[in-house]
Amino acid sequence: MIFLEVTQRVEADTRRAALLQLGDRLRDLATIGEMTAAASEIVGRTLHATRAGFGLIVGDVEFVDIEPDWTAPGQGSVAGRHRYDDFGNIRAPLQRGEPLVVNDVATDPRTQAEAGIWQGFAINAFVHMPVREKERTVAVFIVHDVNARVWTVDELAFLRNVADRVEVGVARVRTEELQVVLNHELAHRLKNTLAIVQSIASSTLRDVAERGPVEAFERRVLALSRAHDVLMQKSWTAAKMRSVMESVLNIQGGLDRFALDGPDLDLSPQAALSLSLLLHELATNALKYGALSARGGKVRIAWRTEEGTAPTLVLDWTESGGPPVNAPNGRGGFGSKLIRMGLLGTRQAALNYDPVGLKAEFRAPLADVQVSVH
Repeated sequence: MIFLEVTQRVEADTRRAALLQLGDRLRDLATIGEMTAAASEIVGRTLHATRAGFGLIVGDVEFVDIEPDWTAPGQGSVAGRHRYDDFGNIRAPLQRGEPLVVNDVATDPRTQAEAGIWQGFAINAFVHMPVREKERTVAVFIVHDVNARVWTVDELAFLRNVADRVEVGVARVRTEELQVVLNHELAHRLKNTLAIVQSIASSTLRDVAERGPVEAFERRVLALSRAHDVLMQKSWTAAKMRSVMESVLNIQGGLDRFALDGPDLDLSPQAALSLSLLLHELATNALKYGALSARGGKVRIAWRTEEGTAPTLVLDWTESGGPPVNAPNGRGGFGSKLIRMGLLGTRQAALNYDPVGLKAEFRAPLADVQVSVH
């Protein structure tokens, strides 16, 4: 009696440890196949079974598509599609969302007539634990044993717990996959929208005599489009700061006249778009009036983070080698307003019209610039 109690306590501890291990593994895995494979191995070893796997249900529990399974040494796989009715009168429990539990295929009335088929797969006892979705059985967690055995209440509770955890993990992966698809679709639609906006503007403003404002508008749309291209590489969730800069500055005739110096931060979509417009306006002004209007002119863009009660991103724009700089008269146009608004509209923009070249410093809260990490 004491030996039995100790054995049961050890087995209970093993099952608890297996569930903890499973939780850790599922958090780190990114595909459904990896999750089901990990769960199958943990279940098979924990229950001393000869085979464990995950199967997707087809129809009203008519077929099961078993994915690559875990097997004990010397046992074969049963991966592939199987028709439930070929193995006995066993569909009803799964249709109701109840576990299908057979301790001995040769004596259970539901499988007795087809016991030879089961034994041909080296199965004498098995459990199919259902996974439900919208009141339908959509998958099963499967455990086989080459010997007849009595599946205990605790073992079935363990399998139920495993099936629930795999179900949550699978749902998470499917949600993430769906989100990626939606992000790509939205990104493509936005890209098309930007192209349509540019086309409409070109057609509508074709007869405008003063081409400067029209061309400025088209270049701003192009700058947004370049930032959008960078964001698409990460499904519109983030963009590398250096990639955004290089993509936008390339529009201004190449990167050979720009020196970039700073950590390659992950920008939020809003920050990427704001930075692209800001750099576009600064580079356009440099081409017209500043360092880039002279053959030997250069621009250095440096950025850093400053710690404090509110960590801040600081971006410096420094021009050199161009004509003498004079502060503009008046408030300027839309481009000047964009520059004065700074990064993310913080209006933390300090402009110094040094005769040797424009120097500008822009500040924004780091929390607003970077991608949030949950």
